[in-house]
Amino acid sequence: MQEGKPHPEPYLRAAWLTGIDPADTVVMEDSATGSRAGLAAGMRTIFWPERPATGPDGAHVAGTAEDVRQLLGML
Repeated sequence: MQEGKPHPEPYLRAAWLTGIDPADTVVMEDSATGSRAGLAAGMRTIFWPERPATGPDGAHVAGTAEDVRQLLGML
């Protein structure tokens, strides 16, 4: 692997190694940088920061475990 986050390579490589289409995956990240990487890889992305924060455009933002459960049910 040559690139790190926010480049999408780490996520695209993981999808390739597992044979899963990136569009069929969900990324859960606690950082904006990681969330941008997931979005750039074409993956559905949940941004669950340690402290309340605005997520990158396109990311679903979760503040609680219940938020995550609801988002996973929608994705």
